[in-house]
Amino acid sequence: MTLTEIANRIGCDKGTTAHEAHGYTRIYESAINEECTLLEIGIDKGLSLRMWAEWSEELDLIALDNRTETMTDDLFLIADLHHCDQSSVDSLEDFANGMCRVDVIIDDGSHISKDVITTHEDLWNTVAPRGFYCIEDLHCSAWFPEAERAHARITAFAKRMGAAHSFFCGNKLAMLVKP
Repeated sequence: MTLTEIANRIGCDKGTTAHEAHGYTRIYESAINEECTLLEIGIDKGLSLRMWAEWSEELDLIALDNRTETMTDDLFLIADLHHCDQSSVDSLEDFANGMCRVDVIIDDGSHISKDVITTHEDLWNTVAPRGFYCIEDLHCSAWFPEAERAHARITAFAKRMGAAHSFFCGNKLAMLVKP
């Protein structure tokens, strides 16, 4: 079963039918190795963690959220869950200091531009060479009126780090590739 089919069946908006139907799964499926370490920022109802776990049993899933109530017992069975406040540099640095290298980071957390940029800057060094750092939902209302500035900051950061980057899905998804 494809990642998109799984997302659609369980109602995850990373697919093409549920909620906002972002279509990110089409990009992820072609870019992400089924045997990698993946960190997802933002747990919410756990649908994307369930989607990843079903897609590949070989994925090493890690997730963080600032709300402990999202960390249900069933999610602890499929992912290594961590409490971390995306708006706190200290919290992010503490998390990053204990973190192994990851192949993919997907930021689907607060969607507040300041948090997203801080998280990106603090966690970038945990991404393995040729790994991906993805920022979802750049169109989110929490970004406005800063959306254009956020795209510019992401582009500038990518250039500073020597990372290739692209925007997908109508500029709703940023994907940076670590050199």
